[in-house]
Amino acid sequence: MENPTDAEQASSEQPEKKKIVCPNCEKKISRNAVFCPKCGQRQVSGKIKMRDLLIRLWNTTFHLESKFLRMVWHLLIPAKVTIAYFKGQIKRYPHPIQFFLVCMFFFLLYVSARGKGGPDMNLFALLKMEENQQSIKGKVELAESIRLHWDSIPQRLRTPPARQALDTVLHLAMKDLDFWEKDSLGIMEGGYRFILKGSYRFANRDLLKMTPDSLLQYYHVEPWLDRLLIRQSLKASQDTAAVARSWIGSFTWILLFQIAVMSFWLKGMYRRQKRYFVEHFVLLIHLHSGFIFLLTLISVLRTYLHLNFISRSLSLWWLLVATPLAMYFYYGQSKRKTFLKFLIFCFLYLLMFFVALLLSMLFSFLFF
Repeated sequence: MENPTDAEQASSEQPEKKKIVCPNCEKKISRNAVFCPKCGQRQVSGKIKMRDLLIRLWNTTFHLESKFLRMVWHLLIPAKVTIAYFKGQIKRYPHPIQFFLVCMFFFLLYVSARGKGGPDMNLFALLKMEENQQSIKGKVELAESIRLHWDSIPQRLRTPPARQALDTVLHLAMKDLDFWEKDSLGIMEGGYRFILKGSYRFANRDLLKMTPDSLLQYYHVEPWLDRLLIRQSLKASQDTAAVARSWIGSFTWILLFQIAVMSFWLKGMYRRQKRYFVEHFVLLIHLHSGFIFLLTLISVLRTYLHLNFISRSLSLWWLLVATPLAMYFYYGQSKRKTFLKFLIFCFLYLLMFFVALLLSMLFSFLFF
């Protein structure tokens, strides 16, 4: 007679023989299973037909597009997406942070394109400063050329009035520089002046021919803080676009930091409702995403379709209207309380934004 324990062991081993391993996550699953219960991958033999590949691409693409289009449309209705999200309709919309990063990507892509194509957004006018530096460089080289060829001019033309007239013309041409020497034809001895712990004057001819580090060594700049500030100032004057790109690259993280800080403020202002931090965070993520998307859309329409009657300030007005309405619909307090808290929120937001903006610009300047 068979031992009961052996029978139980045999019956327990029998199902194991019918199981296979998922090639994606290596979980043991039933041989007859169509999808893996852990990773959700469809079980295939390894041979994929072209028809299956195209069907998967079609379903994935249009599924994501429907989510993004629904998100864009519903974001223009204050708090609609946030309320639906925390009612459990999570799969209906893209991930809040993912959508925010997508909006920021297209916004920064547009800004970068406009920085190369022409001055369009005053906020990033720094991208065009490099052209001014090239203009100054051209004037300096022209002045040096005239100065070097003065001796080759016939003696009868090198009269004191001619020399004085040439000095006047050169001084007018060099008005973009910080200062210049007053001596006749001594313009190339002028240049940039830095007043830090010590006073430093760099000649234009040296600025054109020497690197920032060699300038610091040649002019005996010793204090480390002076060396850092002067080096970065000289690098910025030579490549102002690099400073702008460094700051633009950090703009996404500035906004995320701003959203996180202001979410703590909202949690404090609505502490009696005992909401989680993530609820305030997602609400602000949705508001910022809607603003960035609207600003990018309006900018693109103005730039490429020449619809100049659409003002970019429309996106700002939408934000000023959508924010109090979102607070009113989401938190459910009276209009009076909501408006007062909105004013407090705006004051704190602007204060924190300017602090974060200045710190990011300083960081970009020092470490670009």
